[in-house]
Amino acid sequence: MRARHLLCGLAAAALFWAPAARAGCLDDIRAAGVMRVGNGLLGAHPSLWQDRNGVYHGIDADVLSELTRRMGLPRSEFIITEWATMVPGLKAGRWDIILSDTNITQERRVLGHVLFSTPYFMLYDYIIVPQDSPIHSLADMKGKVIGSVSGTNDSATAHRLVEQGIGASVADYDTFGDPFIALRNGQIDAIVVDQGTLQAQRAHFQGLRTIGDPVFYTPKPRWARAEAAASYRLGSEGVVVREACPDLLAAIDTALEGMRADGTLRAILKRYDVWEPQQDHLIRVPGQD
Repeated sequence: MRARHLLCGLAAAALFWAPAARAGCLDDIRAAGVMRVGNGLLGAHPSLWQDRNGVYHGIDADVLSELTRRMGLPRSEFIITEWATMVPGLKAGRWDIILSDTNITQERRVLGHVLFSTPYFMLYDYIIVPQDSPIHSLADMKGKVIGSVSGTNDSATAHRLVEQGIGASVADYDTFGDPFIALRNGQIDAIVVDQGTLQAQRAHFQGLRTIGDPVFYTPKPRWARAEAAASYRLGSEGVVVREACPDLLAAIDTALEGMRADGTLRAILKRYDVWEPQQDHLIRVPGQD
């Protein structure tokens, strides 16, 4: 779940429901016998990885398997690529969809010219400390140094907390493992990252706990009004398709709605220890929290 947080490298998307269009893509996919899926996260637990036999595992793999079955497609296949090439590759027709933990934002909708499905997962941040830390509440964060990852939504959250007096400064690191090493070495007092990254890093760093409630992302001031009117919660992730594929988008949305309704989506997230009650409330009434 690392690459998806980066604020740079992706200028793409459009919101859930596509405008009317004459063109379509679903018949072409059925004729080809395979739905090609761009992904830039191979090796990122719990999103996507391969075992020794080359079999894919993770949230993305399980979601794709369900989408393929529910859409009645013969098969689907991941095409692993670099993060920055996913949207250009989609527009060039090298893959049919992107399923790679891509955050939905209005900025990407306006600037991108691609379409987003309804959400299947939502990211938010936690303040993380060692198990034996004297920090037990937000009030205890006064004067503390927060570690995060440069250029990410997590870092933006950390800096916002410091502006609010929760922490004294932010130490930004280059990779998602670096803040955890610094925390273990006593160089920082706490970390701010998303719950998926926390779950992945727990395999390498024992004795971590969170304080306070989840910290949800906030939009850039320019996009605050548009985000308030959207039917997803900021931090939500969706499948990306080309503007010319409203029929494909509709089929994906129908499959995702079925997965939410019958508990399949919850079961997938529980399988990878990232389900929390917030994940059952990905779609909201615009303008309401």
